[in-house]
Amino acid sequence: MKSATGMNRYIRLPAIDFMRVIVGPSSSHTAGAHEIGLRMNEIIRNYPEKLSHVSVGLYNSLSFTGKGHMTDVAICAGLAGVPIGGVKDFSATFRSRKALTIRAGGQRLTFNLSRHLVFEKRRHPMSGNIAVLRLYASGKKVGEHVFESIGGGRIKPQPQRDVQGSLPLRFRYGNWATFSRRAMDWPGKLIDFVVRRDGALTAESNTGIRHKMLERYLIMMEAVELGKALRGFLPGRLTRYRSWALFKSLEEDSINYSGYAPAAAAAVSEHNASMGMMVAAPTAGGGGVLPGVLYDLRRKGIPLLKLVDSLFIASVIGQIIEHNACISGAKAGCTFEVGAAESMAAAAGIYALMEDRPGGKRNLLDLIEQGAEMALEHSSGMPCDPVGGLVQIPCIERNIVKAGEAMTIIGIVLSPNPYFRPRVGLDTMIALAYEIGRRLPESHRETSMGGLAAAKLKPTQS
Repeated sequence: MKSATGMNRYIRLPAIDFMRVIVGPSSSHTAGAHEIGLRMNEIIRNYPEKLSHVSVGLYNSLSFTGKGHMTDVAICAGLAGVPIGGVKDFSATFRSRKALTIRAGGQRLTFNLSRHLVFEKRRHPMSGNIAVLRLYASGKKVGEHVFESIGGGRIKPQPQRDVQGSLPLRFRYGNWATFSRRAMDWPGKLIDFVVRRDGALTAESNTGIRHKMLERYLIMMEAVELGKALRGFLPGRLTRYRSWALFKSLEEDSINYSGYAPAAAAAVSEHNASMGMMVAAPTAGGGGVLPGVLYDLRRKGIPLLKLVDSLFIASVIGQIIEHNACISGAKAGCTFEVGAAESMAAAAGIYALMEDRPGGKRNLLDLIEQGAEMALEHSSGMPCDPVGGLVQIPCIERNIVKAGEAMTIIGIVLSPNPYFRPRVGLDTMIALAYEIGRRLPESHRETSMGGLAAAKLKPTQS
């Protein structure tokens, strides 16, 4: 089990790069698989010997839920050199294909989809979402490369572009306690500490870094609009699009039962389930919660730039969770997808509603920690049990419910109450939730073998 101290090494990824722009429906099984495919393509193209053929084996959750998550489509798109923005178009003709052509040095290899792409039934010795590239020359295996999709669209081993340099000591942290201490030592605002740290990692200007986060915010809001325009059945015909109906109810009914956060979360989740471009926050499966909360706060009049800054705080929370646990349903259940998303959303919402000033930094940090911890606490032990391997049931409703719950947590934390003092800190909660998640049976960790997935729902015609 990972340590909650986070002191064995510090987080090297900039906050701006934690939440990636990806294609749905899954950050690990679709976007991560595509990234693996691109890396495999690079290895094949640059291999020094003449190859006779290559094969790809998908293991563990990538195999068990790969068809529903479009893993085969995504990894083959990567193998073919298709960029992330072209994966959805590639999927339109994929099922009718029998083979791909892959460049290997000066030659072209035929990649037979029925023979060379294997959904392995046996487990790989490594846990997690594993894909293995095997290289053959004259029929004999001459090389093997193992990849893991770790969540959020990122993979191991990391592409060179993701490997960051060292940091000055004042910017190093691996858990909340250290982050909070470093932030308190910083003479300025909390947001300035986070943005300047990104600048130290990327050598970009503060303005450039903030502009990138603005782009992510706008993609989130665009996903809301695209999602609520969808009608009919979701892919697989297990259920219908309904975010449009939630918005219609909010706009026409005199009683607003839950605010706009749940409806916006539904729209993003439905857009994601339809292979839409979205932001992994921290994953695609939990990617509706944070946009849902931000959409609601924007309608309440929170300034745009404050919401953009709140995304940096959300990223910090997500990074700390990943660093000390994971952001993968296949490793520790949905606590570390939708639950982590709620933790990030609660922290972002609290920051967005509070004044960020050097003199009030201690109180601000305490409130952010309270919100993030409470969200994770009440998501602990949640299985990842997608019906049919599709990121729909129960995934979409979990985003809806958790977006509403995040708004409730924000209200509780910001309500004046001198008697409210949480007894469990965020670092401890991450460690405890991860231990619980790792103890979930494999059938409840993104294999579609147990939990709600055992319902074995059939496509509907009505």
